[in-house]
Amino acid sequence: MACLLCLFNTFRRIPSKVIVLSQVSTDFDSKCKHPLLLSTREDFDGKFVGDTEKVLLKMISSANKNPNPVLIDVGANIGLFTRLLCDSFSFAEIHSFEPGNEMAYWLKREVATSCASSKVTVHDNAVGDTHGVPVVLYGPAKQKKYTITNIKAHNTGASISEGVNKLRGSTTILGRTTTVRLDKLFDLIPRIELVKVDAEGFDPLVLRGLEWMLRRRTVQMIYWEFNKHWALASSHTYSQTVSWLADYNFTSYVIGKHQLIPISHYCLNPQMLDRISGTHNVLSILKLTTYEQIPELFNNLHMR
Repeated sequence: MACLLCLFNTFRRIPSKVIVLSQVSTDFDSKCKHPLLLSTREDFDGKFVGDTEKVLLKMISSANKNPNPVLIDVGANIGLFTRLLCDSFSFAEIHSFEPGNEMAYWLKREVATSCASSKVTVHDNAVGDTHGVPVVLYGPAKQKKYTITNIKAHNTGASISEGVNKLRGSTTILGRTTTVRLDKLFDLIPRIELVKVDAEGFDPLVLRGLEWMLRRRTVQMIYWEFNKHWALASSHTYSQTVSWLADYNFTSYVIGKHQLIPISHYCLNPQMLDRISGTHNVLSILKLTTYEQIPELFNNLHMR
């Protein structure tokens, strides 16, 4: 509907003899990069990790002008993304959140061996839109254990969501902790370059817990995940979250292996986004920052 309204306004503002339907369609396609492809192409399956994240973080690091950037990793698991942050940024202040006891143990080991040039703090809290609420982290009855020879990241299925745990039959207690809102915990920090969120369906609640910092333009970028568990963990939809971030002047892009696709503002398509049942990684960038150049740089890199 948003894009249909844009088309209506375009026809209303520009004389009819100057604009024709084919020109409007071409303009939409060039700006929005055919967003319907997102629902079918494997390139946008958010389950991939690795090379794309490394390229993006290097670009973010190059655009960063802060000598001591603050970075936040929510849902750090055993620390692979935290390590990427350490590799990409020197002299950073990194806060990694992992409420699972076993994952946090391996996360701390990873930090101790891989993050010598940055200050990393590991938090055992569950991040959301509440603060100080006791919660229990559950996982499946048959948990795959980490060992020194099996340190590859895997999805433990750990969640504090009753709906997600019921669907998975999760009954094993992996940790007990309390919730935190990021805008309460970091209310005195004037600027945060990047917040990464991977919270097993709790991502929209984590984002709501950033609200006061978003109002103050404290957060420059958010790297978050949409997946099928959103409906079980909260009442927020994909398109509502993209639109909500746009209200705080964030432009959102689905991260593909070879391109970033805009999905907000002019390109917002609620009908398409809310039909997606897979996993998407999304990068939301605050307007009027040096990071706005990243989507074009990333897309140009893969067009060569």
